[in-house]
Amino acid sequence: MRGNAEFSQYSGRALDLLAKKLIALREALQADGRALEVHLVGHSAGSILLGWLLGRLTKDDLLPRAPGIRSCTLYAPACSLQFALGTYAKAARTPLFALSNLRLHYLSDANEKDDALPAPEFPLYGKSLLYLVSRALDDARKMPLLGLHDAITPQAFDPKLWADDQIASIRAWQQLWSPGAPGAAQRGFPVTAPDVRVTKTGATIQATHGSFDNNVDVLTATLARIRGGGLVAPIEWLDY
Repeated sequence: MRGNAEFSQYSGRALDLLAKKLIALREALQADGRALEVHLVGHSAGSILLGWLLGRLTKDDLLPRAPGIRSCTLYAPACSLQFALGTYAKAARTPLFALSNLRLHYLSDANEKDDALPAPEFPLYGKSLLYLVSRALDDARKMPLLGLHDAITPQAFDPKLWADDQIASIRAWQQLWSPGAPGAAQRGFPVTAPDVRVTKTGATIQATHGSFDNNVDVLTATLARIRGGGLVAPIEWLDY
């Protein structure tokens, strides 16, 4: 999966084609006196794909014509902090993207540990998918991931939770990006309730790694940020 995402930035492949289409769209709108706004939204491994898209847009051949990224919202991102430093933070050193416009929605650590695989009702693995990736499927055991509360929250930092050779990445990321306190400057949004709303009338499901695209409150917040104001009408249901 990670390899496919990385290779798709090469010439003639998906992310390369997408980056060039965004530039073409921007130029077509400019010729018509209009502007293009680009807002990125990704869930889980989508954070890896979007990281490589930013990497492609910031290459020398495209950067002078690339449209700026107005916002980027990630739900439970499954990429490592090392990857985030090499893509999101690197892109933020160009005019393309500001790290202050990165918003993260993620489970609290308690919810990560109450999630389970293959499903909460069949807890063969007693924690979430991100814990499995961090502990068994990434390049290092105990890899800090961008979607894990305890990796990105300075107050929760405990070096015993993470691989020794990744401590520097954690400190580097936390120096560049902070969840912030609740309010206007908040950029990190932990899902702390054990259940999340999936309909306007209040139906709920368990807060799990897969629940973000069903979460009325998370989707409402994302759309309101993109619109720069409230929604035209409330989201009625996401309980599919």
